[in-house]
Amino acid sequence: LEYDAYRTDLEELNLGPRDSITLPKIDLAQQLYLLHKEKYERLRNDVTIKLKFLEENKVLIGSWGYCFICYCYRRCSDTGQNGVV
Repeated sequence: LEYDAYRTDLEELNLGPRDSITLPKIDLAQQLYLLHKEKYERLRNDVTIKLKFLEENKVLIGSWGYCFICYCYRRCSDTGQNGVV
C-alpha cells in the first residue's frame, strides 16, 4: 500500500512542471519510491516462498493422511469385521 502511494505521488509530480521548487520534491519522491519498491518486492518474495512451503506441506500432510487411512484400512481388514486385533 505504501509502495503504491509513493508511486502515485511520483507520477503526479512528474506530470507537473519542472522548476527549481519541484525538482527537489521529485528527487525526494523518487528516492522514497525506490525505497518502498525494494521493500515491497522483498515482502512479495517472502510471501511467495511461504506460499510455496505451505503448498509443499499441504501435499506432504495429504500424503501422510492417505498413508494413515490405508494403514487403518489394512489393520481393520486384517482383524476381521469386528475390528478386534
